[in-house]
Amino acid sequence: MKILAISDTHDYYRNHPDISPDLVLLLGDNEFDEIREIEKKYNCPIVGVLGNHDRPNYYENTNIIYAHQKIITVNGIKIAGFNGSIAYKRKQSLLYFEEEVYEFVKDLEPVDIFIAHSNPWTEDSINLDVEHRGFEAFNYYINTKQPKYFIHGHLHKPSSYLVENTNVISVYPYKIIDY
Repeated sequence: MKILAISDTHDYYRNHPDISPDLVLLLGDNEFDEIREIEKKYNCPIVGVLGNHDRPNYYENTNIIYAHQKIITVNGIKIAGFNGSIAYKRKQSLLYFEEEVYEFVKDLEPVDIFIAHSNPWTEDSINLDVEHRGFEAFNYYINTKQPKYFIHGHLHKPSSYLVENTNVISVYPYKIIDY
């Protein structure tokens, strides 16, 4: 199965790959008009979460499967999702406190793929600005449930690393994953 993950294009990157994925994952901070273009371009299920710069209604009146604080199954793959980033300024709808994330993941069943806009906290997070430091609660989920993939955006820096059996992938602006 070919998965296309897209994140943080902020409407300045619209050169999406000419491939035929089996699944598209939207990881947030993709502009409203671009989301409509992606929906027209790819003839497959599209699953998404929203980023800290998005508006809560971006997926309304679309065929995009909104995964925030849900578990969904697409093509036999169990996917969970979480919006936004850490609350780095006055609480807004797509900014969350660590406790809110922990409440969602603490009893969440194991999934194959966890998608989020924000990243898990790492040792390097201390060097990042507050809004990009990530959530320790995501580490709790990765360590206790070990999804095959934890895929996120937000950092504007592509990378990947392994935590036991979990491939943690930072997507920017897109990544093709063979599942």
